[in-house]
Amino acid sequence: SSGINAEYGSGTDVEQETRGIRAETEPVERSLGAVSCTSKMLLLNARSLNPGGDTCWKLGLIRDYVLNEKTPIVTIAVTETWFKGYHSDAQVNIPGYDIYRSDRVNRVGGGCALYVQCTLAVSDTTFYASSNN
Repeated sequence: SSGINAEYGSGTDVEQETRGIRAETEPVERSLGAVSCTSKMLLLNARSLNPGGDTCWKLGLIRDYVLNEKTPIVTIAVTETWFKGYHSDAQVNIPGYDIYRSDRVNRVGGGCALYVQCTLAVSDTTFYASSNN
């Protein structure tokens, strides 16, 4: 499946892309003693979620999908965000999620983001810088 990694020109293409996202989210079931829960994780290669560019619609598509999904998506991992330091977290937020970012500096493209449901506690976050940036 192509994920969100294509260019689009019509509404039909966007509808097909939404089905691509749905196909890539797999429920994770786990048993916690007497409690059973189902949740999802979403992994995308976005090839730019630049909030000021011609691909800004992609972030809206992801927001709409996540907020309308019946099974909770607890984490959203996005590669190739193309975010830069001048993009604020507020510009790229998804309501109900905290964002953890690693933007690429001094080069075009790259970067990744992890969106985690606000209800989950993140106890330790360590970012490792690549010498290749």
